[in-house]
Amino acid sequence: MPQGKVDHSAVARLREFAEGHPQWSKRELARRLNMNHSLITRALSGRPITAASAELIGQGLDRLGSGDRPPIDVEFVAALLHMLQEALATLDRSRKTKGRRRRS
Repeated sequence: MPQGKVDHSAVARLREFAEGHPQWSKRELARRLNMNHSLITRALSGRPITAASAELIGQGLDRLGSGDRPPIDVEFVAALLHMLQEALATLDRSRKTKGRRRRS
């Protein structure tokens, strides 16, 4: 493990942010920061981290604080919309045929 420091300003900001969101686990916090959970665990437990890692944590916190979201995957959204349209069409057909009774 590379040598690092414990007292980065980004780590202090991370601790403050984690205290402000007690409902988030360390894994959830790492996921939202788009970082490895072991790095977040190291930082929050007071173990040394490198300056580069601290900078990445700071950037992630800035992104979360400003409300920036990662770009939406257009292909995924299009597929989801197509599935919803198919489900609605199937539901509509089901409702139209539900009122009919079979004659024997």
